[in-house]
Amino acid sequence: MSMSREQAQQAKAKAQHQAQSKSKANGAAPPVIVEATTVGATTVSWLWYPRLPAGQISLLGAPGGGGKGLNAAEYTAIVTTGRAWPDGTPGPEPGHVLWCETEDPLAEVVVPRLIAAGADRNRVSFASRQAYADLGDDGLKQLIQSRGTRVIIMSPLVSFLVGLADINGELGVRDVLERLQATIDRTGCAVLGLAHTSKKADLRAIERLLGSVAFTNFGRSVLLVSRDRDEPDWFRLVHAKHNLSTKAPDLLYRPKHVGEDPRDQFVKLDWRRPDHDVDADHLFDLHKASNGKLSARDWLLRYLDQHGRSLASDVFDAAEQAGYSKDALRQAQYRENRVKSEKEGFPAQVWWWV
Repeated sequence: MSMSREQAQQAKAKAQHQAQSKSKANGAAPPVIVEATTVGATTVSWLWYPRLPAGQISLLGAPGGGGKGLNAAEYTAIVTTGRAWPDGTPGPEPGHVLWCETEDPLAEVVVPRLIAAGADRNRVSFASRQAYADLGDDGLKQLIQSRGTRVIIMSPLVSFLVGLADINGELGVRDVLERLQATIDRTGCAVLGLAHTSKKADLRAIERLLGSVAFTNFGRSVLLVSRDRDEPDWFRLVHAKHNLSTKAPDLLYRPKHVGEDPRDQFVKLDWRRPDHDVDADHLFDLHKASNGKLSARDWLLRYLDQHGRSLASDVFDAAEQAGYSKDALRQAQYRENRVKSEKEGFPAQVWWWV
């Protein structure tokens, strides 16, 4: 039997009361509304300005073999020794790094890279997925505070998001990231999550990390890496998302073997500044499908650049002749914030332009 409106309201109120009682029983304060006048303004702290904010979650994404682990080893060396960053920015006060790893073997890969990068291994600790999970939120915060941890490397990020069942579920992703953010909040410790980039067609570079867009939406800074299109021997590091700062200039790097045996992993990075910067989509050359054909997004931008403000119906007709479906064009227009849309007249007609 269905409940009346009054019964439903009573049931909802009861459920809210039970939730608040449970929070109090667990020692957690119930949610409160905070007045803006009671919150003091503070400045953002930085581990590496403007790429890695302290006390925040950032992401580093690259295709397989793009150098995510080598970047992490370089950053670890800088944090543990206090030397300058690759762009010449002064390094931080030396601190501890917690490296959480599930992909690369420590003895054969991670440690040789740390040695090659010049890291102070006395300030580095490793954690497996189970060891990290066993810490729990309170244990992680205690470790950060007791060891002076400046960075937590999560390689890959998704392996260490305890309680996450579906990387494509936005609410679930936000829940675990909010919990992680609450743990590192006001500790000065940054989290750098490593992630592979996918090869899905018609997605912008920033959308190719992990599953749900909640990952990149939540991250305060996102760094993307791919082989440079102009100089294939070098990789380009692009600051693809920068919520707390201006965009950082691009950097180029290439691996340099410094070991005695060419088969070992004693590899470090050589860095330099390129003569120009690019956007992440250009870096990944994401506007072309695997068959060399322009993506729907790139076709749409080119069409509007050439024709100016156009009726959407005319764009659809031209796209169909070029072999693009209406659904593909609609998705491209929705995802690309440079394409503006407006309805005019009666009956209304839709216009698109860039």
